[in-house]
Amino acid sequence: RYIQINAELCRINGLPEEAHLGRRIVDVLPVNAVSVDPILEQVFTRGVAVEAEVVGETPKEPGVSRHWLTAFYPVKGDGEEIHSVGAVVLEITDRKRAEQALRESEERFRAVAETVPALLYVMDASGLATYASPRCADFTGLSEEQLLGEPWLSFVHPDDVASYRQSWERAVVSG
Repeated sequence: RYIQINAELCRINGLPEEAHLGRRIVDVLPVNAVSVDPILEQVFTRGVAVEAEVVGETPKEPGVSRHWLTAFYPVKGDGEEIHSVGAVVLEITDRKRAEQALRESEERFRAVAETVPALLYVMDASGLATYASPRCADFTGLSEEQLLGEPWLSFVHPDDVASYRQSWERAVVSG
C-alpha cells in the first residue's frame, strides 16, 4: 500500500495524493501491478534493491503505453526488519518512442539502400564509412566490413579526388 507519494508521481499518474495513500498498486495502477508486484515481493523477501524497466499505463492516460526506469529498495525499521519499500521512478517514454522511431527509420533506409540500383555510401563528418550498400561491395569488390571505417576518398579514382574533396569540404562546412 502507498504510505507516501511525491507530487511528481501524482502528476504522472494523474491522481491526487489521497487517491494513492492506503491503496495497493493494483488498485491505483492495475496494468502496472502485473510487473511491479513481483518486484516488491522480491525486495521484501530478499531484502535487496531491484532495478527494472516497467511498462504500463496511468489513469491519466489509459490505454497509452508508458515506460519507466525504476529502482525499488528496502526501507528498514529500528532493527533489520523491512517495513516498507521505497521507489525511484524515472519516466523514459519519450526516449523509448524516439528509439523506436529511429529503429523504424533505419529499417526503411536499409530497405531502400539495399534495393536501389545505385551506390550508397554513408560517412561520418571525418569521412569514414558508416554504411555501404551492397552495390558498393559489388562495385569495389570489397565486402561491407572492408568498406566500413575506411576513408571514402580511398575509393575515388585518383583523377577525381581533388574535386570530390572540395565538394566534401563544402558539404561539411555547410552542414
